[in-house]
Amino acid sequence: MNHSGQSGTAFHKPLPIFDVPIRLKTDKTVKAVRLLRAEKQIDFSTDENNWVKATLPKLNRFEIVLYEYK
Repeated sequence: MNHSGQSGTAFHKPLPIFDVPIRLKTDKTVKAVRLLRAEKQIDFSTDENNWVKATLPKLNRFEIVLYEYK
């Protein structure tokens, strides 16, 4: 969720945000990370502590990130 358009109780059009890092800790093996609103798959990496790391290329108002497991 991009909160840049929120100011107190007012809500305005949010400014796009670029290169937003995201991460998720999981015990399962991830095979793909997809953005549902943008309708595309994005690159990701997994480290030795089971953190799945990815970067949202652009975030407008909101995005839904789907992690697909093996």
